[in-house]
Parts: sequence; structure tokens; C-alpha cells
Amino acid sequence: IQGPTQVLRGDLIEDNQNEWDLSEWCQKHLRYAQWAALEEFERSRKKTSRPLVGQFWGNPDQRIVWKKSIWSRLPLYHRSVGYFLWRYLFLWGFLDGPEGRRFHLLQGLWYRLLIDAHLEVLLQKQTSRP
Repeated sequence: IQGPTQVLRGDLIEDNQNEWDLSEWCQKHLRYAQWAALEEFERSRKKTSRPLVGQFWGNPDQRIVWKKSIWSRLPLYHRSVGYFLWRYLFLWGFLDGPEGRRFHLLQGLWYRLLIDAHLEVLLQKQTSRP
């Protein structure tokens, strides 16, 4: 960062009031699912060497690249269900109450299923081209 910086004395709380409306939240995630699917599709097409090598024990950026490389090899739709079960059961998301259940279902399952559906369409279009 160029220029002066400061340390906040308190917490910075993001409270996007639009996201309290379930319809707005769903619309936003419908758009994000398309973008995420396109990003994954483009990443799968570019099998060239990446500037950042994924490593399990690497820095946070390297771990993200490693996780995405594993995720992309999992079967579509199954990975979404597995991710939801991981969050909800193994990470104890069921303790988050009714609001948490709704969030895990929508963000951990529905949103990931949307990404997979969009990705499947992109992959089908790619294979059907002459």
C-alpha cells in the first residue's frame, strides 16, 4: 500500500441491509454463481503453468490454489452435497439454529449447486462445438 495507513481501534462490521431481504440475497448469488462457474471454466481451459503453485502447507494464497485444484477434480453436484455436509455436520453448522440452517442450505448447498449447473452448461457447449 502506498501512502499512510492506520489501525482501526474497533471492529469494522459489514451490515449490508439489502442482504436481510432473502430475495435480494438470492438474486445476488444467482449472479455470483454465473461468475464463479465462468471463472472455474476458464481456469480449467488454461492448463498452462500458473504464477502461483498450490501447496497444502503454503501461504494462504497457495492453499486457496491447492483447494481449488482439488475442488475442480471432484464430480459436479456431488461436491456441492459433500461441501454442505462438511459444513453442516462436521463443522457443527447444525448448532447455528434456524438462521444458520437456512444459511448453510442456501450458501453451502444451493449456491454451489447453481455453480455446478452453470459449469455443466459451459462444458456441454464446449464439447458440442465443432
